[in-house]
This record gives sequence, structure tokens and C-alpha cells, in this order.
Amino acid sequence: MARTKQTGAGRGGWREGAGRKPGSKNRRTLQLITRAKMKDLEMPVDRLLRRMNDPRLPEEYRDQLAQAVAPYTAARLSAVSVMKRPRQMSDEELREAIQAAKEDALRMRTAGGSWPRRVH
Repeated sequence: MARTKQTGAGRGGWREGAGRKPGSKNRRTLQLITRAKMKDLEMPVDRLLRRMNDPRLPEEYRDQLAQAVAPYTAARLSAVSVMKRPRQMSDEELREAIQAAKEDALRMRTAGGSWPRRVH
């Protein structure tokens, strides 16, 4: 459903340019960052990154730092299934892929069209 700009007062709904901007920080976060900069303090993630890139530290320790800072600097990878293209598959791999697709379709029919079943 496409969002459309509404006119008129008091009608609610989506408006062009309205709302909080993506990535904007709340007042409390901005206050903490400002105080830290004024006191010449280093933010925790910046400190971990600086130490992680220090060649004088042992490699194992730097690896541990990288693991600690990773959730704050990189997106999590989602689990995806990687399949070869059909023309790159052997005859046996094609038969297995077709059989798996047939089993999935059968599960869909037996589950009333909602496979995989929701747990919660």
C-alpha cells in the first residue's frame, strides 16, 4: 500500500518530512557524548577499536577485542541457503533438489498452506 500525502488539519496519517529522522540520537545520548568530549574521554567502542588496531598488543588479545566490538560495528549476517544454479548441478544434485521441492510442497498442503508451522 503506497503512502499518500493527506491534506487538512487534524486528519492524522503520514505526512511528508514528518517524524524522527533515521539515525537521530535522543537528548540523553547527545548529552553523554557532549560530556565525554568535553572531559576528553574516549567512548568505549572507540577505545576498543583503537586497542584492537595497536600492533604492540598480542594477536590473541586483539582477536578478543575484535569479537567484543563486532556487535557494535557490523550487522549480523542472516542464515541463508546458497544453492547452485540448475545448470551447474550434476544429475544427482538436480534429482535431490527436485525431491526436496516436492517434499516442501507436500508439507505446505498438509499444513494447510502455512509451512513451516509457527511455534508461538
